[in-house]
Amino acid sequence: MSMRGKHRATVMMVCVVSTWVATGCGNNTAQAPTPSPTHTVDVSPPANPVHDAAAAQVLKTLAAYYTLYNKLSQNPNDDLTAINTVASGQEITAFTADIQDDKDRGLHAVGDVTVANSKITDLSITPPNASAAADLCLDVSKVQGVDAQGKPANASGRLVHQLGRFSITNSIWPDPTGWRVSKTELRNLPCT
Repeated sequence: MSMRGKHRATVMMVCVVSTWVATGCGNNTAQAPTPSPTHTVDVSPPANPVHDAAAAQVLKTLAAYYTLYNKLSQNPNDDLTAINTVASGQEITAFTADIQDDKDRGLHAVGDVTVANSKITDLSITPPNASAAADLCLDVSKVQGVDAQGKPANASGRLVHQLGRFSITNSIWPDPTGWRVSKTELRNLPCT
């Protein structure tokens, strides 16, 4: 713990969050059941309810981010301004540019990106600002990019589990509604 009261937490979300599970993707074959999500919070030393609540809010923001990402990548004609509810700053620009680029090329996704696991690597909650960093192992195995004719458009040899590094900020802390993804960095590295 630093002199400025910076808190560090390790938060593991093991398994795929059930709300992020792909919904059929036009395939009627039976799929193996998806295990229920497990959430583990290990805060040392000692447990702090405010810190724990902030960590939970960060995970909630990341879940909302990927729910919206899946929706917009599957339906690129939808209103992109909803990104303002889960992202801020340069992330809004990058996110909308990616979706717009796919739209311009006639591409969209079928299936959902899911989170295999996540770890909050840093959490600072000093008013009036708060920030967090998180590593997410993103599972793209159920996502298929397709063109306007429905033909597959995924890159050959893509990793099905990719490491993503995320910065999350809250400029109105301690208001829990202020958390936003401010930066994503997809590392093109395998993860589990």
